[in-house]
Parts: sequence; C-alpha cells; structure tokens
Amino acid sequence: LIGFLLISIVVVLLNFFVMKVKNAEDIENKIDTMVLGEIPHATATNEREKSYLHTGKANQGFVESNFMLAAVLKNQANKVRPYKLIVTSTIAAEGKSTTSINTATALSDMGYKVLLVDLDLKKPNIAKQLELKTVSLGGIEAVLMGSDLRQNIMRDGRFGFDILPCVRATS
Repeated sequence: LIGFLLISIVVVLLNFFVMKVKNAEDIENKIDTMVLGEIPHATATNEREKSYLHTGKANQGFVESNFMLAAVLKNQANKVRPYKLIVTSTIAAEGKSTTSINTATALSDMGYKVLLVDLDLKKPNIAKQLELKTVSLGGIEAVLMGSDLRQNIMRDGRFGFDILPCVRATS
C-alpha cells in the first residue's frame, strides 16, 4: 500500500513538473507567448535541398509554411520598426539556419530589405548552406574585432537579401 502511494505521488509530480510540448497550443499555454508559425521538418538528407525556398525546388509544404510565417512577421513588423527576428535553440541540427534562410527569402520576396546575420560562432552554417566560399577571417568575426560592418555584408544577386556570414564569404 505504501509502495503504491509513493509511486502515485511520483507519477503525479512528474506530470506536474515535466513540461512536454505536443503542439503550438502547449507552448502558448505554458510560456504565455504567441506562436508565429510552424515549419515542417525535413528529416532525410535528400529532402534538405527541397527545404530551401531560394533553390526553387522546395516542396509546397515548405513554401506555404514559410510564406505564412513571413506574412505573420510582416504584420508584426508593421507595429515595430526596425524589426529584428532571432531564431535560436539549444539543440543542434534542428533547422535554425534553414528557417532563417527561408524566412529571409520569403520576406525579401515580399519586398522587405533583409539582412541575414549568422551569429553561430561555434558552428557557423549559413554560408555553407548557401554554398558560399569562405575564408578564415571576415564576416561577423571581423566586425567583432573592429572591422567596418558595411565592408563585411555580402550582396549576392542570387539571393534577395543581404548576408553577414560568421566568416568571410565570397560568392
């Protein structure tokens, strides 16, 4: 009887303290914030190319979800100027760079001037995903060391947005 009671208490406490997120509504309820959008996850490596809007090969689910997110951001940006969006997570390979690239693409397609900044100093990925050639010093690293910001921003005609990679990049 005491063992059953202890197990019941542990189960109740675990359900109370362990936060599991099953859907957007769970996030909104548990941390009292609005979810701006949901992006489908590309699980297989061969799906990655299809998950980038700028390649023109993205599947319809990615295109629709990213443009829906961009429309919500456009609505929010009309309320606050200048508008900054940070995509972050503590988990690797979760889609932060892909989401950032696609959001930049969608917003620039809607006519916004966009600067995509890669601030991942540990494992920079934006230049790699955009297939930009990189050299050892430049980009945000150089800016942090005192270099002029404007000299490190990339303007590449293939993309509708400007890029400040973590490391120096060339197209």
